[in-house]
Amino acid sequence: MDRRIFWLRASYWAGTILSFMASLQMIQSGLFGFSGKKDFAVFFFATGFFALGGSWLLIRGGRKPEQRKGFLGVVLCPVLIAWVAAEIFGFAFAGFSFSSRLPFWLIQGCLSFLVLLSSLRARRAYPKWWSQRA
Repeated sequence: MDRRIFWLRASYWAGTILSFMASLQMIQSGLFGFSGKKDFAVFFFATGFFALGGSWLLIRGGRKPEQRKGFLGVVLCPVLIAWVAAEIFGFAFAGFSFSSRLPFWLIQGCLSFLVLLSSLRARRAYPKWWSQRA
């Protein structure tokens, strides 16, 4: 397997694992010591299912990353919108502090950088794939 495709596939699987772990934390927040307000816990629970759906789509995309190049956009847009909404809601109503959220933002930033970099490398290596319609 080409190294560029390896990194694209690795970014899919890293996203899958982190998305699944985040969804568990969101759906079963009581197990992880969540001490927020009840209305935020319900919202957090609902956005956890976006992360589960994103995990499933990333698994599907990771099987044939060169053929499913549009999956990243389809997966990342709704999941990131839900995640950002949960963060804003958490700061506004649940009393999140900046220092408690910083590790999550760093992990999310590193993963986003990996996905972007591996997508660009695969695009340069195989321009035909990226110019054809999915």
